Formats: sequence, C-alpha cells, structure tokens
Amino acid sequence: LNLDRLRSLPDNTVGRAYVGWLDREGVSPDTRAAVRYIDDEECAYVMQRYRECHDFYHALTGLPVYREGEVALKAFEFMNTMIPMTGLAVASYFTMKKSERARFRSIYGPWALRNGSRSKEVINVYWEERLE
Repeated sequence: LNLDRLRSLPDNTVGRAYVGWLDREGVSPDTRAAVRYIDDEECAYVMQRYRECHDFYHALTGLPVYREGEVALKAFEFMNTMIPMTGLAVASYFTMKKSERARFRSIYGPWALRNGSRSKEVINVYWEERLE
C-alpha cells in the first residue's frame, strides 16, 4: 500500500481512516508477523488475512487500542466471524482493572456484541479495493 497516497485521500474514505489510524498508533502494515504453526495452507491464509485486516477493523470501528478497546474488538470479531480464537481472547476481560471492566460492560462490550452480530462478515471484505 502507498501510505502517502492514502494520506491524500478525502476524509471519510476507508484509506484515509486507515492511514490515520496507522499514523496515530505508529505502526505500518509491515509490522504484522507471519502466521506460524498452521500446516494447512488455506487455514494459514485465512489467519494471515485476519491479522492483516485487524488494523482496518480498528480504524473503521473507532475502537481504541487500550485494553477494553482490544477486548471489544475481539468480541466484535467473534460475533462477526465466529473464529474461536477471537472468542477466547475475550476472556482477557478478566485480567482488566475494575474500572476497565466497568467501561467494557457499559460501553464497549454491548456495542461490540450488537454490531458484530449485525454486520456483514468483515473478514470477507477486500479492504484494499475499498480505500477510496
């Protein structure tokens, strides 16, 4: 992806939202590690694609990268994709501070569950074709 080109796109485009998120968080698409320990080529591709799309989900949902936002994104992903590892990741809720759990229960969790189950499957979107 040409990040400079994405920075020149109009506001309210997927590309501009995505690169804005990358810039704010100080990451790039190249920071995602390759999938390991999955022998099946098709399953490995699905998992790699999931990891590549995770940052698009952050950018488009507006969920923050601190703990309750990450857990909410995993809840959204689980309700949306039914990928077991995303559901298991929601269990990290129990490691959050009391104030984080309260925010998750009152704000992030209900939003994630509702919208994840109502949205079309996000894992099937080829985001790179929807940047503009």
